[in-house]
Amino acid sequence: MLGVLFQFYWFLFITARLVTRTHKREHVTQVLNSLHCLPVIYRSQYNILMYTFKALQGTAPQYIEELVILYQPTRSLRSESGAFLAIPTTRGVTYGNRCFTKAAATLWNNLPVTIRKCKTLDTFKKKIKTNLFVSAFPN
Repeated sequence: MLGVLFQFYWFLFITARLVTRTHKREHVTQVLNSLHCLPVIYRSQYNILMYTFKALQGTAPQYIEELVILYQPTRSLRSESGAFLAIPTTRGVTYGNRCFTKAAATLWNNLPVTIRKCKTLDTFKKKIKTNLFVSAFPN
């Protein structure tokens, strides 16, 4: 798996340098920033959040909709209106935290409320990509 990820990074960097015609000794982060290209980690977060949004809207496949569970507090709390997801408890630290249910709920709950409350897919895409781009390239 690590070899495939390394090859993908290498291909992404080479392609970005070819498109912008930059020298191989220049740092690739500024090149990716100028192309508005998210790093691979943020791309995977983007995909997980897209599936989560579609599951909440009812447009995702049934098996994904079953994995996304809204948080229902046992008593009346202010967090009820926040559109939070229930984070399941897991045993394994590495594999348990990587499962879709836990990753989706954790990423979704860390989003600002304005993004979580989006009604359409297009506005959600724009806001989530902007949010992830700002986290990837803070400058």
